[in-house]
Amino acid sequence: MNRIAILLLFALLINCGPEIKTYDGERYGLVTNGVILRKEFEKNSERLRELTKGSIVILLGEVHKKPENNEKVTWYKIKSRSGFTGYAFGDYIKPLSLDIGKNELMLKQNKFEIRLKKTIIEYAKERIDSSNQFPLDDVTDLRIISPLEPTSSSSYDVLVASWLKGSLLGIDTTSVTVNVNLYLNIDYDNLPNSIIKVNHVDILKIEKTEGIDPGKTVDLLVKIL
Repeated sequence: MNRIAILLLFALLINCGPEIKTYDGERYGLVTNGVILRKEFEKNSERLRELTKGSIVILLGEVHKKPENNEKVTWYKIKSRSGFTGYAFGDYIKPLSLDIGKNELMLKQNKFEIRLKKTIIEYAKERIDSSNQFPLDDVTDLRIISPLEPTSSSSYDVLVASWLKGSLLGIDTTSVTVNVNLYLNIDYDNLPNSIIKVNHVDILKIEKTEGIDPGKTVDLLVKIL
């Protein structure tokens, strides 16, 4: 094989190889349709995780390939918020600006936390009301007073304090501490898709107080996110 033929073959091989680009700095992407995160940028590569529509991911780079039909195919190298790093087909990933990506993450976390708090408070109040221990008292306040404490891979405890004021005299105040045990299947890539269920609710402590404890703000998710 002469020198020209070797050079042409070498150029052809280079042209047919994947074009790989690694990003500098932090970038985000939005999953626009369900997509499989794979170990390599091949459609038959090992499946790592399914990313649901609406997931926000970190973009690490991109790969451009030319298959047999000579149409350019784009894959993104991705790090999921659930801890997996791999490649996803580019047609289902929409790049986002840094500001929009961070804002979307914050909105999703806020939406998840609001839903979680609402569930915890509703079940705590229902347990107190159904106990029939306070038939003449009015619930004046309910507050979450602890972060979620993992008890297993999917089970969590959280404490809720309730203050009840006697409806007859309106003077005595009773403090009731309730433990809510939750089942959580958390989708770290798309928090609003997480499954929230209540396993059981237990009354832990009842005591007379002089007034409502102003309490402190609790970071409910500090130990799980």
